[in-house]
Amino acid sequence: MLINRLSTLVITLLAAILLASCGGGSITEPQTGTVGIVITDAPSDDFSKINLTITGVELLGEDTRAVLFDEATDGGSRTVDLLSLTDYADLFVMSDAQAGSYSKIRLYIDEIELVPHDERMPAIYPKIPANGKIDLNPRQTFTVVGSEILYIHIDIDADKSIHAHSTGNGEYRFRPVVFVDVISDAFAGKLVRVYGYARDVNVDAASFRLCRLDTPFIAEIDTGSATGDSEHEYCIGVDANAASVFGEDGLPVVLGDVIEEESLLTAIGFIDVLPAEEVETEEVVTAVSHEEGDDRYARVLLRAEVIEMGAFGTFETVAGTIAQAPDVNSLLTMTLADASQLGVQLQNGTKIFSKSGEALLVDALVPGTVVRVDGVVDPGTGHLLASLVIVDETPAAAIEQLSGTVVSVDEDNAQLIITTDGGEKVVLIGDSTLVFGIDADSVEGAFSDRISYTDLFAGQRVDVYGVSNAAGLEATVILALQAEAVPL
Repeated sequence: MLINRLSTLVITLLAAILLASCGGGSITEPQTGTVGIVITDAPSDDFSKINLTITGVELLGEDTRAVLFDEATDGGSRTVDLLSLTDYADLFVMSDAQAGSYSKIRLYIDEIELVPHDERMPAIYPKIPANGKIDLNPRQTFTVVGSEILYIHIDIDADKSIHAHSTGNGEYRFRPVVFVDVISDAFAGKLVRVYGYARDVNVDAASFRLCRLDTPFIAEIDTGSATGDSEHEYCIGVDANAASVFGEDGLPVVLGDVIEEESLLTAIGFIDVLPAEEVETEEVVTAVSHEEGDDRYARVLLRAEVIEMGAFGTFETVAGTIAQAPDVNSLLTMTLADASQLGVQLQNGTKIFSKSGEALLVDALVPGTVVRVDGVVDPGTGHLLASLVIVDETPAAAIEQLSGTVVSVDEDNAQLIITTDGGEKVVLIGDSTLVFGIDADSVEGAFSDRISYTDLFAGQRVDVYGVSNAAGLEATVILALQAEAVPL
């Protein structure tokens, strides 16, 4: 069985760096930063669930090591159903990172479970690297600097990372195909969805803290803090001034009429990190630990677009294709996977976004468009009362794959010649071509290194992904196998 658009895991590390010092003396503590891990995913046509069990995340430098997540101190491993995050990012954890220079990101993965759509079929467990350790090496070191913000964007392309063994025996292997970007300016990603309960509600400022970041998309998680101390849970500040609020019946409501201390709700919006000088002047409540005086997370804020009141499951998400555009009463019709049709009632405040987080207008809802809608079914009409509509962007050009062996590397013309089962092929290298050296079966774990195409050599086995034209295959990604143990 071939894997088609299996999934993409995006882990974004938001490092909001703060200065910390000891009182009453000249000794200064190391600078530390607040690190949030945000996870997103892409849809899969082959599996109903992709459960990834993460046991640790670290940053490594020559003399510096920052543990962002550790199952031993953070309440155990965390199993994430990636396909629950098709349209959203999830705030996985918040932790501290010592300021300094780093050259490597290390992930620890315990298990990957692929659940087929056919419930009669057993789950598939791809072989993972030895020790479950995956070292990700960007092409250069990166620095966490005091009083500055750093984003580390880790994108694990599961479509290329998980593949059937070449013997055809149905066995799957995991080889880490990982994209790493270090970004020093604002993070502009998908909508972030956070489920929890409200604290420190300020109705006048339309703000509150949303606590217990154990979202329902994480199947196994302790309710304790990032330090493993359950008495000190960490919360994220929510600015609801621009949010549309929907009650448990799915109808629009005023936030002040429905929210109170410990109200259960889901907030959907964008993560923001305030400049240090704005923390005290910001009118909304920002995120802090429950521990008095601990303001490490005071700069992290969720600017909400939609708030859905009620326990998880109050609002359902329904996927389908628009069959009829909204009529004069703002009612559209969508066709579901089983060919049935469902009326979707757009309401005052219903938000429309693309999967990448771009705000859209109602004219984006045209027949043939694939959408996923949050809402509550109206028992009287049977229509879905929509709070949020996510629109699939136009599909990218069809990607082809070539597997073969490098014959030659032509630096003058920026191209490779590889030999495949179908003969020799020309591979064209562009400015955006990404090349990875993959070692998936080392006894010390797996490695994924960004390299240049000029590092490739004759006789090396490669997988090439790209789009064909008259001159050859324009490569988007090239995977160079560094170890012989895992055949491509």
